[in-house]
Amino acid sequence: FSGIGEKKKETHINGINFADIPWILDLSHEVSLIQQSLNRNWSQETSGYRRLYALGIDSFRLIPQLGMLSLQKESRFEGETGQLSMLGDGRIQRKLRWARFIDGRPVLQDETSTPPVEH
Repeated sequence: FSGIGEKKKETHINGINFADIPWILDLSHEVSLIQQSLNRNWSQETSGYRRLYALGIDSFRLIPQLGMLSLQKESRFEGETGQLSMLGDGRIQRKLRWARFIDGRPVLQDETSTPPVEH
């Protein structure tokens, strides 16, 4: 799934649960000033770098948060690439958002629920 507003529905993958970054899944991010600027300069329909843009934004925004994340072990930073936290050894961990294809389109799942495991 490219995350780009597809012209055709992806009905062949209905029912599939998948994880992705908020920048791609959460429609409220599409109205952000950064997204609007990127879309003006690099059309989202042709750009294969949308996830990379989000990673760069998080890298920049995370720098001033590093002190808080290292001192307060339960603290989280809501980034464009997911919910970011710091592990005990200083590595950054992220939690992605879950979505499910319904009627050919991704639908965000409740953050407290995990996707069902089907056998």
